[in-house]
Amino acid sequence: MSGFNIMNDLISHIKKINEDQLFKLVETPEHWAEYGIETVDQFERYQTECAFVEAWKGCYGVRHRGSLAHFTIDELEEMTTELTEQRLYDEVL
Repeated sequence: MSGFNIMNDLISHIKKINEDQLFKLVETPEHWAEYGIETVDQFERYQTECAFVEAWKGCYGVRHRGSLAHFTIDELEEMTTELTEQRLYDEVL
């Protein structure tokens, strides 16, 4: 599959996500290429890492600065859930 088709798949994926959203994700290939994101899988990984960093910030008040490359996407999703649950628990106390 050519790079053009792969990027088209990514932009189509983002447009589908944007259909029901008030705040839209950027839909230009150039924007995502600047982040090194050209495939749907890379985009999903990026989104998962962003969610983890935000959950970390919610718990600890600072952004996570370490590398997340060694974690699988499943591990990141699990850790994000745990951090979110911890933050909600802490807010109740």
